[in-house]
Amino acid sequence: MKYLRTMNHDLYGIKKLLLFSNDNNYSSVAVHSLFRDSCLMLYEIIKVLRNDGVLKGDIPIYKKIEPIRHKVKSSQGKNNRDILNNILNVHFNLFGEDIDNLGFYLDQGELVGSTIYVTYVLDNTPFFNSINSGQIIKGFSEEIGQNIADIINTIQQPLLIPSKNILCTNEPDYDLKDVWHKRFFTEDITLNVCLMRLLIIQNEISSCLWIEKHLDYNVKEFSLEKYLLLRLSSIKFYQTMENLIDIKDRAPQYYSSLGLNDLDIILVQYKNYLRKECKILRNLLHYSNNQINFFEYVTENIEKNNVYVDNLLQTVLLEFFPKIKSEISKSLNISSIESMSDWEKIKRRIWTKFKSRKKL
Repeated sequence: MKYLRTMNHDLYGIKKLLLFSNDNNYSSVAVHSLFRDSCLMLYEIIKVLRNDGVLKGDIPIYKKIEPIRHKVKSSQGKNNRDILNNILNVHFNLFGEDIDNLGFYLDQGELVGSTIYVTYVLDNTPFFNSINSGQIIKGFSEEIGQNIADIINTIQQPLLIPSKNILCTNEPDYDLKDVWHKRFFTEDITLNVCLMRLLIIQNEISSCLWIEKHLDYNVKEFSLEKYLLLRLSSIKFYQTMENLIDIKDRAPQYYSSLGLNDLDIILVQYKNYLRKECKILRNLLHYSNNQINFFEYVTENIEKNNVYVDNLLQTVLLEFFPKIKSEISKSLNISSIESMSDWEKIKRRIWTKFKSRKKL
């Protein structure tokens, strides 16, 4: 089975990060993106192994992770409006429509993520039915980990590249800023969809940069850390760049008014030099008996060019992603949006209850 080497290294990589997720150092911004990535890979692995008869019988986790696996595409075309409305309705049900109901994570004023992303990934799944979904996610991550360990034991493949310990670094305490949806979103649904997509992009970039800080990949040889970084970042990078291009094409007036024109240079660079390669890497998230798989594709390219992986990681993680992250943060300018005081929240909630009683 040609795909087993790629599958095995994917499983070991996910296992490495999931084990680290039990550490108190783990970022709340990164955890949901990693959770989605784990579900994506595990779903594809189980699907192939079931079809080939390696795994038999009912596998309960398979159906549970299916809706999360399909959240890999941060743009859903015509469905974007429905996705946004659904996300907002979830927030309204949890927090109300009358007070601050959107959460943003800031690192010294720079936007790193939002609760919009959490809702996007977990909505319509069994794991998002309360304000605090952390314990639910933690419990399910343990179930994912057990399935990964079982599959590793089933396929019994060797690890062909060296692996190092996760780097433990001091995590910044992100500031959580809550704002009212009417102070962030507008009356224009097209603009609102753009804003939603930028928030999803920002979370994906931040999570990838977080993982980069904790993987010791600055070594000459091809390692599991380099493999894992390229595996995850190539998926996120392709989706990010295609999203930005699509926003510019579909809503050029908002792309411009949001101040995203400064990204034009890297969009051109991506189209000219990276798009074709990144599309290949992204599409290799599937496993195949008939075509080349991710591990073989990357190692063959390393034989032709021994800095193939290093150059890609340099470009994506140290050049493109930080620039995009900074520009989106400046564009959305979350720090400038006023949060409600406790007194304002109380007054608004009292007024809401008064109006509801009056209707009765």
